[in-house]
Amino acid sequence: MRRATILCLVLTWIAPMAWGEEVESSHKKAAAELLERLMPRMIDIYVEAYTEQELRDLIAFYKTPIGKKTLEKTPLLMPQGTQGLLDASKTGPKPGPDNLLDRANRLYDEKNWAEARDSYLLHLQANPQDSNARSDLGICYKELGAPEKALEEFDQVLAKDPGHWQALYNKINVLGFDLDRKPEAMALLPTLLRLRPDDEAVAALAAALGEK
Repeated sequence: MRRATILCLVLTWIAPMAWGEEVESSHKKAAAELLERLMPRMIDIYVEAYTEQELRDLIAFYKTPIGKKTLEKTPLLMPQGTQGLLDASKTGPKPGPDNLLDRANRLYDEKNWAEARDSYLLHLQANPQDSNARSDLGICYKELGAPEKALEEFDQVLAKDPGHWQALYNKINVLGFDLDRKPEAMALLPTLLRLRPDDEAVAALAAALGEK
């Protein structure tokens, strides 16, 4: 399943360049033979770069409207972007890092959950270890009515960083109020209180769970 999915993604990127012009059947066969020999290495690269869950997140993203547009537009924009970077290196300061995270955070603050989700997914492609962004991505899923998906994101963060209190707070919130799994939420509460003993928001969460 993973092999087929990655093959689909890679071919989607290569197709606009490789088959942009009409070619003879033998020409296509030659290109197909080359890709078949290169594909195992491409799969290994993706396996080394991403976890299985991250690959599934990428697949989900590329099925969204902005993901499909990214696949369609990137091959066309890359030559322009490359030339722009070359020109900038000659005539001005080098461009700074992309501001996908800033955009995602702004959309998050505006409660534009769908676009914030898509921006976080793009950011996480290049920065898969960004636990704060992944925790915020989980909130986007929660607000979009996908609490189980939100829980997956929080669990990914906590698997790498058990002390990430925001992800733990969010997980308890989703378990207790969105999924109605109060016993599981209550079981995690002592750890959160230990991490944030003087946090008013944590105390409020504990009180709300007690009243539920």
